[in-house]
Amino acid sequence: MINVTPGLEAQFEIERFCREIDATDDVHQLRHMAKDLLKLWQSQLSATRSLAGSLKQDALRDLRQLL
Repeated sequence: MINVTPGLEAQFEIERFCREIDATDDVHQLRHMAKDLLKLWQSQLSATRSLAGSLKQDALRDLRQLL
């Protein structure tokens, strides 16, 4: 199973951003931050899917060579 738990450094980054969000009263800034996070999330999802697809293709190619 793949470990998807954020490491210590990532946990600190998460906490830092959470505090920044909590300290923000500007609705426009929060909207901008939410949109940026949405774009980053989708970019990461696309990259993960692409990498997984490449790994799958490589594994299938290697399996076919063994057979």
